[in-house]
Amino acid sequence: MKLRIKNGNVELEFEGSEAFFKENRALFDSILSNKPNNSEDDSSQTESAVVPKKSTQTPLEKPINLSLTTSTLAARLKCEKAQDLILIAAGKIIVVDKKDRFTRKELLAEMNSALTHCEKSWTHNLGRFIGILMGQGKLNEVSKGIYCLTHSAQEEIKSKIMSIEN
Repeated sequence: MKLRIKNGNVELEFEGSEAFFKENRALFDSILSNKPNNSEDDSSQTESAVVPKKSTQTPLEKPINLSLTTSTLAARLKCEKAQDLILIAAGKIIVVDKKDRFTRKELLAEMNSALTHCEKSWTHNLGRFIGILMGQGKLNEVSKGIYCLTHSAQEEIKSKIMSIEN
């Protein structure tokens, strides 16, 4: 399945299985619904049209302790490899900081803030590790250099962070 949707300044391209799209539909909808549609008719630019629905779910059911740092999360979640730290840093941005997406620069800053857990080679090979996580269906690039966690990865990291709270 190939999909290309443009909504104002936001452009979403997806290539993958229909099952993966359906599983992560809420994520695609939330990305597209965050920007108003400023164009008159973008249907000519899409390969497959999808009308996004607003999600009725709230991203966080209970408040997260905002004093948690990436370093604390990495320590408590037993960070052992680069992909772990990337997901933890992304989770901190998404779940704790309550952002819906992040830049490569923001991700790198979060990783570097966990000094005792971040190896220099991990940050130098960040692009390769991001590619691996995108291939595993854990990260999506929503536009050039802008990323978000997939719905399933977000739920997984949120669950892990919530377990620290209890």
